[in-house]
Amino acid sequence: MSQLSVDANILGILRTRQRQDVPITTRAVLERMRRDPVFAPRIGKYVYATLHHHRPKSDPFDWHTTLSTLLVDLNGEPRAAVYLESMGAGRTIAIDLTLNCNDEIVQEKVEGKRRKVPMSSETSTVSVSIKAWQFADPDFTRAYLDLLADLFEIIDGVYGEVEHTAIEHGNAFVRLRHDPLEPWFITWANFFGPDLVARLGRDRLLSAPAHEVRELPGGSIVLTVAASPLEQLEPHVQECIARVKQDLGILSPSERATPEELAAFEARHRAREEEMKRNIEEAFRRAREETAAEMRRQAEGCVEGVRRFWGETLDFSPESLQVIDRLIATGFSPQEDEETIRTAVQAFGAYVGEVVRRQMGGVWHDEEMRGQPVLLEVGRGKQRLKPFEAVRRRFQERGRVGGLTLVAWFEGLRREGAV
Repeated sequence: MSQLSVDANILGILRTRQRQDVPITTRAVLERMRRDPVFAPRIGKYVYATLHHHRPKSDPFDWHTTLSTLLVDLNGEPRAAVYLESMGAGRTIAIDLTLNCNDEIVQEKVEGKRRKVPMSSETSTVSVSIKAWQFADPDFTRAYLDLLADLFEIIDGVYGEVEHTAIEHGNAFVRLRHDPLEPWFITWANFFGPDLVARLGRDRLLSAPAHEVRELPGGSIVLTVAASPLEQLEPHVQECIARVKQDLGILSPSERATPEELAAFEARHRAREEEMKRNIEEAFRRAREETAAEMRRQAEGCVEGVRRFWGETLDFSPESLQVIDRLIATGFSPQEDEETIRTAVQAFGAYVGEVVRRQMGGVWHDEEMRGQPVLLEVGRGKQRLKPFEAVRRRFQERGRVGGLTLVAWFEGLRREGAV
């Protein structure tokens, strides 16, 4: 028996091609939410973006004041992305309205000024995401479906589906070719707007062999295949999905395509993947080369700096680590400022790493892109070493009896058979 994770989310996405009046639609959606005893108490904060306003941080949401304030800002806006979510854990809900836009924020010239705005779109969506574990309660599940049904009618929905976020449909061909406003698979809950109802057939939809089919006041139809979305992987639910899909004549893009179209797409897809793989490998190769060159430059700068400031000689030998140990122990006062210590860690770390690399082999790799790389493939044991961390620890333990020394650190590598 297959199980779906209750830690993931159930996501309902409602879509429409109908042009939205931003303040009117937003008001209608929020008024519907405000009347809902299950979901209204869960909303705690919000953020929105329009053509003229962009709030990148969430503000507290209060039903008594926020709605009117928000509608003032949305007045006259041709597009808006409004995101509402809960405040506390365990009561998670996220509602995302993208009206005449999508949820991508782009730079756009508006009234002669560059602004961050939601990207314009010919479609609008309303999505409602909630933690899956709550759908073990039938009353909650019904309240969720009722909410989505009302929101679907508010936006004059064309198509919508509700799905566990762990489930994916289709191959690369399907994901690239499908129309998001066209049904090509059957989910746990499916919303068909009046146009789709007319095309698929109202009687055909109402008589589909599903768990439940109901008609909405505006002529849309909601079809579910199980009592809960957590049941979707159950064998009997999968059989129900197959029957409904066949009964309604719903085909995915790959099921409609000819074998020749699929073969040509597969060949192009493989070629693109190979090209992407080559580009990624080349980018990593260049990055490794640049990192290695930068570490050599910094290590040589360390040699020159030590010679000028302290009159000491560094020659990239293991014995030269004694000089670094001595400078860390005696060349900096206990009250040295943090910026000086950071600069010294950067210089000494590059030098120590180069000593290890030249003696034992290895490859510099900047994993965190912070300018303090690690060494990979060091010695026969192909170890992963952090020379900057070793130098930082040496500074922290200077003056401490039994504290780390870089000479001891290097000798430890030798005892472990790294060389």
